Amino acid sequence: MPFDNAFQQIISNIDDVIITASPQGKSNGVYIDNIDKNGFWIIENNDGVSNTKISWIAITKIKGEENPEVPSDLLAKDFDKKMDGVMFNDNNKIDNPQSLWWDGSTIRWDKPTNEKVDKETEKLATEKETN
Repeated sequence: MPFDNAFQQIISNIDDVIITASPQGKSNGVYIDNIDKNGFWIIENNDGVSNTKISWIAITKIKGEENPEVPSDLLAKDFDKKMDGVMFNDNNKIDNPQSLWWDGSTIRWDKPTNEKVDKETEKLATEKETN
């Protein structure tokens, strides 16, 4: 199976390429062989000759991104606990979900505010009071 050109260009190290293949019908099972920068072979076990469709996926470390910097927000000790609150069951009418938003530089766990909306609400309230 050939890799497309875009995938070939991002491979950092061929030894880091992981391929998973699944037969979509009856077969003797399959394995991956001869992985190189251009692609790989899918071989059927026991010298089988089934004619079934195979689904596959290939993943790799991206060239230039071998050692990504993990943001400190993701390493915080309470990150997982807070994320449990974000993954909220909408049928839960007792507890409240955890807010999560990005302010452009950091992950925020408080409820986002929109100053423009707040100012419009305040303006409308003031107009009502004066009328």
